[in-house]
Amino acid sequence: MPQEPSAKDVAEAARQGDTLSLSILEECAHKLGQGLAILIDVLNPERIILGSIFTRCETLLRASIEDSISKEALPETCKACTIVPAELGEFIGDYGAATVAALGVENASKKTT
Repeated sequence: MPQEPSAKDVAEAARQGDTLSLSILEECAHKLGQGLAILIDVLNPERIILGSIFTRCETLLRASIEDSISKEALPETCKACTIVPAELGEFIGDYGAATVAALGVENASKKTT
């Protein structure tokens, strides 16, 4: 493991069975699940779409996320919501940047006309 590991390094080590890396990902998933449980109770969404690290590490994160949600969220709201990975996968950042750039150009042209 590098001196200053990235999330990618931790995920790769976890996939190889490194106990510290598995522990780190489990704790992250637990905290994410707690946060999502609050959103589920307050907003009552039918679906939450997660990208980034969830898309890359779903098999390492999903069980802990769902466990935390089931413990923290109201049973009715929990049953009504599903967690799914973003279909854009690794390209989500590219689409986001392109959207921001397009909106920036559009807003800039409106200010000059």
